[in-house]
Amino acid sequence: MQTIVWEKKSGCAEQAFASLGNEGSGTELRLVFAGPDDGEMKQRLQQKAGELGVSARVRILGRVFDRDKWSAYRGCRRFRFAVAK
Repeated sequence: MQTIVWEKKSGCAEQAFASLGNEGSGTELRLVFAGPDDGEMKQRLQQKAGELGVSARVRILGRVFDRDKWSAYRGCRRFRFAVAK
């Protein structure tokens, strides 16, 4: 998993997630960030999730290794691999 940095538009991912809502999906949608933090990202992402009203459905895992990493991949319905430019 890559480092979570603002330049990868993580805040945009939260905005897009918030715009999806949760109605009619049949299951509770969640947004999960996995990867090492660049220092302040967890706090920034939590703040943004709160502003968007989705903090209960956003998880920031930090570093994930081995079985936990593969389990996280298998549990995804959608996957976003972001690269900073």
